[in-house]
Amino acid sequence: MTRRAQDRRLRRVWLTLAAFAVTPLAMAESSANVSGAPSPAGALPPADRAPPLAEALTGEPKQDYEAALLLYKSGDFVGAERRFSSAYAATRDVRLLWNAAACEQGLRHYAKAIALVRRYLSSRSPLITEAAESSARAFLDAAIPLTARLVLEVNPSGSSASLDDEPLGTLPLEPDTRVDFGTHRLLVRKPEFSEHREDFTVTSSADVHVQVTLDPIVHQGRLVVHAGKADSIALDGRFRGLGMFEAAVPSGKHQLRVTAAGSRPFEGSVLVEDERTRTVDVTLEAAPVTSGIPTWIWIAGGAAVLAGAGTAAYFALRPSDTSSEGLPAGSAGKVQLPLR
Repeated sequence: MTRRAQDRRLRRVWLTLAAFAVTPLAMAESSANVSGAPSPAGALPPADRAPPLAEALTGEPKQDYEAALLLYKSGDFVGAERRFSSAYAATRDVRLLWNAAACEQGLRHYAKAIALVRRYLSSRSPLITEAAESSARAFLDAAIPLTARLVLEVNPSGSSASLDDEPLGTLPLEPDTRVDFGTHRLLVRKPEFSEHREDFTVTSSADVHVQVTLDPIVHQGRLVVHAGKADSIALDGRFRGLGMFEAAVPSGKHQLRVTAAGSRPFEGSVLVEDERTRTVDVTLEAAPVTSGIPTWIWIAGGAAVLAGAGTAAYFALRPSDTSSEGLPAGSAGKVQLPLR
C-alpha cells in the first residue's frame, strides 16, 4: 500500500471515529421502554425494558456517574473515566464500560478503548441492545487499524509485564493485545530474575514482536582482603592466597582466617551483601615470646635431663648383684672343667 493510500485510509478511519465521539454516552443512556415495572432482584431486564443509567443507579455509584457526565462534557476524560470505572466496580452495569471506552477514545487511547468495548461485548449482557452491539462492532472495525498487535515472548514463563507503567498481567498476553501508535515503555519482571526494561516505537498497524530473556539473579558480592605480604589467607577453610585476596563470593557470612609464622592468627566472620564490595584490612599481632631460647629447646633439653636422672637413680638404687652365689671362688672366666 502506497503512502497516499495509507493517508486516505487513515482519513476515513478518523472520520468514522469522529462519528462515534458522542455515540457511547448516547447509546448507554438510550432505552426504548422505561415504563415497565422493575425486574425481580438479581435478574437483569431485557435491553428494551432496562431503565437508563440515571435511573438504574443509586447511592455512591449514581454520584460517580453524575460527576463523570459533567467531567466528560467539560473535556476531563481522565477524571470521567475514573468515575465511570468506580461506578462499574460497584454495580457491574456493562453500560458503564461503554462510557469508560468513550473516555479513552476522547484521549485517543484506542488500545484501551478497544479492550473495554471487547469486555462490553463479551459480557453478553441483556442490557446490550442490537443497535448498541452493532455500534460497538463498528467502533472496533474503525479503531483497530489505529493500533498494532503486541506479541511478547518471554523466557521464563510466569513473568509479569507492564506497559507505560500500567500492568499487563502475567504472561502470556491475551491473543490480540493492542498498543497505540507512538513510543512505549515495557517492563518485564519475575522474582529471582533480573528485570528487563525496553522502549519500542509503533509506527504502523503491523504486529510488534518483542522477545525477552530474563537472567537469574546471582546473589553475590565482592570480597577484598588486605594482609601482610607473607600472611596466609583462608576463606571458609580454603587457602586463597598470600598477602591479598579479591574475588566475587556468594552473598552471606564467610569465615576468614589469616595466619603467619610468629604471629597471632586472625579469625572472624565477614558478611558479604548482594552486588556490594566488602573490604577487610588485617594486621596480625606478634605472638608473645617467654625467653630468648626457643620453646622446643626447653622441651628437648628437659627430656634429656630427665632421661639422665633416671639412669643415675637406677644404678644408685639397684640392689647388690647376687648372681655369683654358688659359683667357685675366683673369676667366672677361670672355672676349670674336669677331664673324663
